[in-house]
Amino acid sequence: PVPPLQPLRHSHSFHEGNPYRLSLNRIQETGICSLREISRRAAYANRRPRHESRDGVKMTPSEEENLRKRWQHAVG
Repeated sequence: PVPPLQPLRHSHSFHEGNPYRLSLNRIQETGICSLREISRRAAYANRRPRHESRDGVKMTPSEEENLRKRWQHAVG
């Protein structure tokens, strides 16, 4: 019989404590529901500094709504 799939016991030092990989694993563990949490955090992070002078790009509410719909559709 084939042994059950298990994460390799030994760890490569490169992957050890690699935040990107850790976050990837966390996303895979918690599933879709965490994606909303992540996107919410991202929204907060983006809202906080908010330099309007950056390129002066302002979206109309309808554009924003459209973008949100597409984002939701992509995320599922």
